[in-house]
Amino acid sequence: MYCARAATPTAGLTVPPRVLGRELDPVTPPALLCGEAYADDLTVRIVPGGGRHLPEERPVGNQ
Repeated sequence: MYCARAATPTAGLTVPPRVLGRELDPVTPPALLCGEAYADDLTVRIVPGGGRHLPEERPVGNQ
């Protein structure tokens, strides 16, 4: 898994960040969704079957 890391982490985020990923996204695959070097309380959620256009593919209420 490749994840770009900072040589020296910055001060980081002060709020607990949430990242929403898509299982089938060809541009930002789940393996690239990392950021522990920047945020201690990072939560990554992957939408099963989700692709690049998540709002059109999985509208609210159709889950």
